Amino acid sequence: MKKALPIILLLLLGIIVPSCSNSLSAQSSANTSSVDYHGKGYVNYTQMGLVIGGNPGNWINGTLVNASFQTINGYQFHRSLSVGAGIGFAIYTRGPLLPIFVDLRGDLLKRRVTPHYYVQGGYNFPLYPTPEDTDWRQSPTLEGGLMGDAGIGIKIHTSYGIAWTLTGGYRIQEIYESYFNRNDVKIEEDVSYRRISLQLGLAF
Repeated sequence: MKKALPIILLLLLGIIVPSCSNSLSAQSSANTSSVDYHGKGYVNYTQMGLVIGGNPGNWINGTLVNASFQTINGYQFHRSLSVGAGIGFAIYTRGPLLPIFVDLRGDLLKRRVTPHYYVQGGYNFPLYPTPEDTDWRQSPTLEGGLMGDAGIGIKIHTSYGIAWTLTGGYRIQEIYESYFNRNDVKIEEDVSYRRISLQLGLAF
């Protein structure tokens, strides 16, 4: 009996292990079989959302909630990495900004619903005119500044090659303004909009 015990155990393992393996494979297949994952090649992300933050008592940095939009065209190297170039639009108290940026992003898991990350860096262009001369503000100039945004969220793949994205991150957008006051002293203002960024979009 003792000599037969190892043989019996091996037979049981031979039955149980393949059964467990088949069960796990079936579960994995059920989770991914109807998902159309994006392979290597062109990819687009188009998102609309909100930038939230600021100080309502400060006209420079004031509105708490503003709208934003961006579209990104890039190349998907792997499910965990795509590299693209994007252009956007964000409204702030002084006026709208147009950021042009590089975008890195990807899925962390090969699942229908997966964590999704992104990192962006670029430059802002103000879309409002340079302020006019006044008694206390002479020869004003207006320039753009750096832009950065990074965050994480979820990506929901569908069976049609399209995915939904919902992300949250932290965005910094800067502009630069200078002018001469009544005493002919140059005044320089670095305006930095620091906001929570919430974006809902489509990827294909």
